Amino acid sequence: MADGRFDQGNSGHFRGDYHPSDNRMTVTTIHSEAEISSEVGSWKVSAHSSASDFELVLSPSIADDVHRLVHMYHRGKTHIAQLEEEYRVGLAKFGQPDSTVTRYVEQSSIPSKLAAQQILVKMSFTFNSGDVLLSHKPRDKTYKPDRLKLPTISLWVDYVGASISVDDADDGGSLIINSAVHESQNTILPTIIPFIVDLVRRIRHHPNDFANGVTTKDIVTSRNATPASALAPAMSAEPSTVGVPALEAIAHAPTGRLKVQFTLRIDHSKLVLSCESGLEGMSDACLSLTWSSGGFVASISPGTNETASISGSITGVEIGLQHRHTNKNCLTASAKDMAFTAVYCPSTNQETQPVASFVFDTSISAGFRLDAYNAWLCFMAVWADDVWRFGTPAKSVAAESDTTPATAGSVDRLAYAVIARVRNIGFDVTLPVTQAKLQIDPLIIRTTSDGAQTDLAISVGTLNLHAIGEISGDITSRNLAMSSTRQSTRADDNRTSSTVVLAINGGDFTGNAYLEDIRIVQFHLASTKVTLADDWSARDVNLDEDPVLAFEINAGKLVSVVKLPEIPRLLGLFYKIMQEAENQEARAKQLSKPFRQNKARKAGQPSALTAALLQKARKASLPETTSCQLRIKQVMKLGIAGVELGMFVVDTEGGAPKEDFYLFKVGTVNVNFSRKQNDQSHPVRDIEVDIDAAEWTYYHDGRFGKAERSGQSIIELIKLKHEEDKRKSLKVKEDSAKDKPQDKKAARTRIFAGGDQAAYVPHAVSQRFPVFVWSKLID
Repeated sequence: MADGRFDQGNSGHFRGDYHPSDNRMTVTTIHSEAEISSEVGSWKVSAHSSASDFELVLSPSIADDVHRLVHMYHRGKTHIAQLEEEYRVGLAKFGQPDSTVTRYVEQSSIPSKLAAQQILVKMSFTFNSGDVLLSHKPRDKTYKPDRLKLPTISLWVDYVGASISVDDADDGGSLIINSAVHESQNTILPTIIPFIVDLVRRIRHHPNDFANGVTTKDIVTSRNATPASALAPAMSAEPSTVGVPALEAIAHAPTGRLKVQFTLRIDHSKLVLSCESGLEGMSDACLSLTWSSGGFVASISPGTNETASISGSITGVEIGLQHRHTNKNCLTASAKDMAFTAVYCPSTNQETQPVASFVFDTSISAGFRLDAYNAWLCFMAVWADDVWRFGTPAKSVAAESDTTPATAGSVDRLAYAVIARVRNIGFDVTLPVTQAKLQIDPLIIRTTSDGAQTDLAISVGTLNLHAIGEISGDITSRNLAMSSTRQSTRADDNRTSSTVVLAINGGDFTGNAYLEDIRIVQFHLASTKVTLADDWSARDVNLDEDPVLAFEINAGKLVSVVKLPEIPRLLGLFYKIMQEAENQEARAKQLSKPFRQNKARKAGQPSALTAALLQKARKASLPETTSCQLRIKQVMKLGIAGVELGMFVVDTEGGAPKEDFYLFKVGTVNVNFSRKQNDQSHPVRDIEVDIDAAEWTYYHDGRFGKAERSGQSIIELIKLKHEEDKRKSLKVKEDSAKDKPQDKKAARTRIFAGGDQAAYVPHAVSQRFPVFVWSKLID
């Protein structure tokens, strides 16, 4: 025991009830067997053990106990490293053990040459069944702790010890740990929340002084700078010194060069987070997490500069949120065929930097039902809102401000590369008036960084949204890509004059919306590009100059058709969706007492979660220590290749309603907006609008209405109408040249704008406007 009261000569001290600890393990049945054998050059240990019906009791104080163990480990590590160095120094000098052995053994009994033996250990453990009791009130006898049923756990360990030969100093041995967690199922109740919060509080606020303890590397370095007599005090009288090869052997001591490989396989398992706690007014909402099967492999060499890696493969993970008494899942999510690999290469010297890489691949599907939304409200009221009531105060601002942050030069910049691919993403949404499905195929994310500059690229192959029901339709986007470059302020060299560069490129964007069989909206937007960048080149030359932030949108041609008479009906369906959301909230008030309590707060009183976030924000905010003011020039540009907007209206005059069609056409549109300073150093805004041409046409012959009812695309019909108008315009010019009499029965209008003659369109009235330019300086 840590307090020194344990007496190995007293059999009663080996009983579990003698220890007053709140964290203990009781084993009802345990079977063990071990075998030790020694051969020339090897020492073998074989051990096997199995335990059944064990009980593990844990309280939040386990964090304090683990801290004391880690602290003890660091203290013992110092002494072990010193003993090992003395041993290896003596071996390098005389080919025999050092003075730590000769202190207790006569010199004549020591062989002239020490025979090296390699340690081989094989062990296996099996935990057939057991319970874990999580208690945050260990002294309260009436309190019933949360009980978790552990699955069967199998563990296999193979250890090959390091060679003690100086010639094989780089061989630190290997440790292979294989484990398997078999099928299991557990249900966690809200009563566990105080235990988790108290445990997290102890971990966060416990002093981490052991993290700054002396390591083996520090001891080796200090010993290399001292005389040989200091390394082996008992042998200081002998007339010999440590040579360079021996010092190199000490620096590459096997301790800390052990190669460790860990594997974990988890079979089918299910974990349920329930809102039921046995108290009145608690709903039966629950979140289930189902793990199909998967495994992980990790490899590391502690204390060395060798590469560490971890990889995993998971068949599937599913999440479902619902009420126990219903079969409707409010929220579902699953990831299938998931695989990932992470590799970390530490820095080997001061000229290189640590490097990390991460590769991820999976497919994701999810779903949401609005008619079961009350399950989400009830669950979040217990597991998200109530958990903040048990929160602990954070560190004081004074304590945080006393901590001196590390400078940029004192921390090695981590270079990393990440590539993640989601083969396909499917998201189903069920609403009272429609069922929509979003499909993304594929989504690829790439990012690289050298510690000073970070590049990010996101690409989407095809994005499709399809809906059926009272509101139906589809939206399709192709070849959507986003890229960004960010240069850190800690960069030693200014590679570019920009710290942030963002670009978004989108392909064709099309969509259609229907109310039952009536199409109310259709649109097509050509390729569009959005850029955002800052420029510090002028300020790098002259500090009086201001940096420039530029935002620019270059949109393709937009063609859209809207049926105005159906808009009120569409708004009514949206109101139906909002009404269903209100009904689900009322249902949650009936089912969940915590939700009612959260909604009953005063309007001016923030929620517990909001209050915690605000407190953290206030703690993180520091007073301004500089009076430097930085002004940024803003330049924004908007360019549209053209707009064609068609609208259906209903004319009720003169008897039966008639469906007419208006087409508004706008040429190239350029809008420039800048924010700068005038001669008096006052901020001003300058806006300039440039519209190439604008034209509207009124068609009252009903051809567009007939085409719409027949299912023909109005956008395609507009293109055909443009070609027809061109042909008629040429015909009008030919007739005018021949002074041919015009047909007075057809309604027609000739409009001149900008010196050009407008097209002659029967059964239509058109108006064309000249080029429009407007500029305004706003103080």
